[in-house]
Amino acid sequence: MARHFGANVNIEELGSGRYRVRSLMIFMSLDSPPGSKGFMNVGDHDDIVAFDTDGTCRFIKRTMQPVSQFVLSPLVNS
Repeated sequence: MARHFGANVNIEELGSGRYRVRSLMIFMSLDSPPGSKGFMNVGDHDDIVAFDTDGTCRFIKRTMQPVSQFVLSPLVNS
């Protein structure tokens, strides 16, 4: 199971229907079997998106610079 969290989102209009979208992205992967470990990645996303004539937003370019990664310890039942 994975979850994504975007923070500090900044949008800059580039013209011609294109936008630069920067954010801090936190990604968590939580494994479900007992005793398994998950992980959490933190990175700087820098994306270029564009809107089609029908209003659909599409990625033109996706870039992610990893900042750190953590291994998550499984919960211990007490």
